[in-house]
Amino acid sequence: MAIAMREKSKKQIVCLCVSWFVVALILAAVFYLSSQPADESAALSRFFEIRISRFFSIKLSDFTVRKLAHATEYFILACAVFNALYVTFEKKKPAVTFLICFLYAVSDEFHQYFVPGRACRLFDVGVDSAGAVLGLLVCIAVLIIKTRKRVRDQI
Repeated sequence: MAIAMREKSKKQIVCLCVSWFVVALILAAVFYLSSQPADESAALSRFFEIRISRFFSIKLSDFTVRKLAHATEYFILACAVFNALYVTFEKKKPAVTFLICFLYAVSDEFHQYFVPGRACRLFDVGVDSAGAVLGLLVCIAVLIIKTRKRVRDQI
């Protein structure tokens, strides 16, 4: 019995470390993308604009692609942070998740102020926050569905 408890604890520790490592990777990726000068960032946006336009047979503006990128980054970040907090505390922590994502969005925009050709925009913090909220809603919905399924399976 004690061996099973130790193994479970090791699994929990590994899961915890992996969860926070994923968060760190996402934070690093957002920082890297924000560090790109304006011309590199514009080229990356054009690359995705062309791919998305071809795939969905629609024309998207550079502005739309950039804002979708912001929202998607923070959607993914919120999911990763929510998961890491859930694994760490075994409780839902949506307010803490949002706070972490919001503060990182603010720091990310401040960082962009010092990157050539980039700017610090409050609007982008709002787009980032909206992406984080959407990510949180998806995570909470998944937990609700899992909980209901678990209850049904026990009956």
